[in-house]
Amino acid sequence: MTASNASSSTDALFERHNSLLCPVTIEEIRGQFQLDWLGFHGVGHWARVLENGLTLCCGVPEARADVVVLFALFHDACRQNEHRDPEHGERAALLAETYFQKGRLPVDAPGLQLLTDACRGHDKGRVSSEPTIGVCWDADRLDLARVGILPSSRFLSTGAAKDRDLLERCVNASRLGEFPRRAHWVPAAAAHSL
Repeated sequence: MTASNASSSTDALFERHNSLLCPVTIEEIRGQFQLDWLGFHGVGHWARVLENGLTLCCGVPEARADVVVLFALFHDACRQNEHRDPEHGERAALLAETYFQKGRLPVDAPGLQLLTDACRGHDKGRVSSEPTIGVCWDADRLDLARVGILPSSRFLSTGAAKDRDLLERCVNASRLGEFPRRAHWVPAAAAHSL
């Protein structure tokens, strides 16, 4: 897939699933987030994980893009520090389950299971043969350059993530701290506080 095809497919996936990034939910999650909103594990990282994940979905059509979008929002939402926090994935999964139980997480039960499994395991250094979980974990790992770590293909689950051109684009975006689709993550009313 050429870069322009991947970009247009990523845009199409985003348009199909962007309603999952509910501004009210983002603001609620921001309200309980304990770290710097613009820090290493903050909203810019979540936005790059989303972009990476949707791009990977183009190469892994079996992956559920809806779950990938929700993973980007929830996976680091419950971190308590920027360094070692081995329970943050579990806390993220519990937060997602709470939203689901309240009828505020627009995903079916199998999707919730994929999301919570992805959140719980995303920082354990494993790979997954399950397409959606593999895309979630790879999307996160492709943003490691922001903390000075180059992603290793040994820790990537999908062939799409191991593509040299994609890997290079993601590493560059991570190093530069790019903030894709910022307006969807930072509603105009909240932008003044950044």
